[in-house]
Amino acid sequence: MKIKGFTLIELMIVIIIIGILATIGIVQYQAAVEKSRGAEAKSILGSLSTQCAAMWMEYGGTTNYCDATNITTPAGVPTSCGASHWFRYSLTPLNNGTLINATRCEGATSKNPGAPAGSNWYISLNSTFTTGENVFSTNKY
Repeated sequence: MKIKGFTLIELMIVIIIIGILATIGIVQYQAAVEKSRGAEAKSILGSLSTQCAAMWMEYGGTTNYCDATNITTPAGVPTSCGASHWFRYSLTPLNNGTLINATRCEGATSKNPGAPAGSNWYISLNSTFTTGENVFSTNKY
């Protein structure tokens, strides 16, 4: 009488295949999460640019008021990394527009203490109010 079942090699091959599929899935999940964080930063950049453009029109074509103290978001403009932010933002007034940067928070002081230090991920939005041109640039997303 023969007992039917799986050999040890067959079970090991199945476990290896499951491990490979799980690894691929985790990597893809992490990439999707980072992409969504980048989309959130782009949305905030657009909101900040819109507010700067409104101030530019209201104050007669000057961008002197386009800074983190005069611009608002629901939680304020996060200019430094903290436990509640994925990015820190900086606003630089230009002659006829503004340059807004979102730099990825990393290290122990960020919302994600496991983020790799020194990666310098950023998203920039250069808005020219006289032409209405918005140009995103990034090194990650």
